[in-house]
Amino acid sequence: MSAAIESTATAIINAPIKQIDPTELLFTLKDHEYQACSKAHIAGGVSLIGNGQRISINVERIAGNLLVQHNRAEVGGRDHCRVKSESDSFSSLGDAKLDIT
Repeated sequence: MSAAIESTATAIINAPIKQIDPTELLFTLKDHEYQACSKAHIAGGVSLIGNGQRISINVERIAGNLLVQHNRAEVGGRDHCRVKSESDSFSSLGDAKLDIT
């Protein structure tokens, strides 16, 4: 069984636009920096996959579910970042694979 869910979030960042690079932030964020963003953030790290592409791996708890995210950039630039995450969700109802963009 699969379901499609759509969600959007917006945040205002009070900083000069030239200082903001979401792609670089995502793929260089240190574990302690990721954990400092939310009490739900358990661990975060970055690595490379077989083709040399960067991957961001994050572990967090959302609504009681343990979520392990493997984020790969589909579009990565200073003005736009879109990642594809093949994630695993673990809950009392069972395990699930999630495809998140």
